[in-house]
Amino acid sequence: MLDERKRKILKEIVDEYIDSAEPVSSAVIVEKYEQDISSATVRNDMAELEKAGYLEKPHTSAGRIPSAKGYRLYVDELLKYDNISLEEIKYIQEKLETKANRIRRTYKNSYNNII
Repeated sequence: MLDERKRKILKEIVDEYIDSAEPVSSAVIVEKYEQDISSATVRNDMAELEKAGYLEKPHTSAGRIPSAKGYRLYVDELLKYDNISLEEIKYIQEKLETKANRIRRTYKNSYNNII
């Protein structure tokens, strides 16, 4: 189970990624959302969220992006529905489904290449 700070950081990463479509760095989180904790603390929490499967790192020097598991937690538990339109909910669901399909295809292709 994620503690409250990690849940908040995950929510902020998903919000920022939805807005920017760019990997999110710890510096962005500290600057925009978490001014009371250090960038190093956010990086450590991001690493733990990645290890738990909620975030992905597209390449070594990049920030993090939400995984399908991260989006699912966001939609199920972190998103405040009273502040979001039906159009935004549909957009998030479509993005989540696209990501999940990409993961399934990658897994299937990797599995087929092994056999």
